[in-house]
Order: sequence, then structure tokens, then C-alpha cells
Amino acid sequence: MNYLLLRTRTAYLRGEEDTSTEDVIDSHIQSAIEDICNEYPFSWTQDDDTIANGDDLPTTINRKWGVIIVDSNGNTLTEIPPKDQHSTTSTSVYWLSGGKFYTHSTETLYIYFYYLPTALVNDADICLIPDGEAVAYLAASKMYIGDERNRELKEDYKGEAKERIQSMIAADELYGQTIIEGSIIDLNSQIRS
Repeated sequence: MNYLLLRTRTAYLRGEEDTSTEDVIDSHIQSAIEDICNEYPFSWTQDDDTIANGDDLPTTINRKWGVIIVDSNGNTLTEIPPKDQHSTTSTSVYWLSGGKFYTHSTETLYIYFYYLPTALVNDADICLIPDGEAVAYLAASKMYIGDERNRELKEDYKGEAKERIQSMIAADELYGQTIIEGSIIDLNSQIRS
């Protein structure tokens, strides 16, 4: 779902007819996307890169799910607290400090991590979350505060978002990365055979 559709859907859920860009809606949509990414380490938020001693960590890294650092032999390095960096000279450890990666190894290593998507800005930007309705419901629920009717509607929207998030988690556990492009024929092996 693109950003314009997300904003429109969120505004409609709020009962608004004016769907023009509104900072409050934008903020709640971005927050809802981050909340969903923090709900589960979805396969569609995985990324990898190379990293060496002293390099900056990727700016999009979601530290909630941690990082995995692997050397060229396929060995996983162990994270240690920065205060312990001087108590070992092992090349099989690393530490993170001030947004930077440090190790005693001199080789370029591989980093595997989960990321938070960059903020949606343009109307045509595509939301990473496969179920845009989950984003819209969660964003709309964040906007309802105050009287009893609004609290009830807020809980209804949160409940709908939670059900949709649980469905995405179940699908990710069963099938892995969600394919969001292609026709029905492309995605259905029985039709192609």
C-alpha cells in the first residue's frame, strides 16, 4: 500500500473526509509501522552488510532484535560489553559503542540484522508492511483519546490491528518472506504447472 492510500485509509477510519496531508496522521502512521516491526522479527525486515572495526552501524538497524556478526570462516562473534574490550584480545568478540562497531579482528565481517524502514515521505512511497490495513488501524487507534466513545473505538481498532499483526506473524513463521509483487499466476505454482 502506498503512503497516500495509508493516509487516506487512516483518515477515513477517523471519520474524516479531508484526507490531505496532516502531520498528526503522518506521525501515527510512522509510529504504527515501527510498532509492527518491533512486534516480531519479520523476515521481510532482514538485511545484511559488511562491517569492519570502527565502522558505523547501519542507521536503520532495529536493535531490539540484535545483530549477528560472522567472520569469513562462518564463525559467529560474541557481543561483549564495551567495558570488557580490554580484558581480551580475542578476534571472536565485538562490542558496540556510540553507534559504532568495534572488534579486535582486522578482517571485514558480515553483519545480519533486522531494520526499521525509513520514513514514508512521498505519496508513492510503498509501505514495507504487507498488510496496510494493519498499519491504518493501528495508526487510527493511536489518534483516539478522550471521551468514552473514542476509547471504545480505539480499543476496537487496536484489536483489529493486533489480529492482522498476528496473521502476518503466523504467515511469516509458515512461509518466510512475504512476496508483495507479482500477479496471481506468478505466485501460484499450481496455475503455472
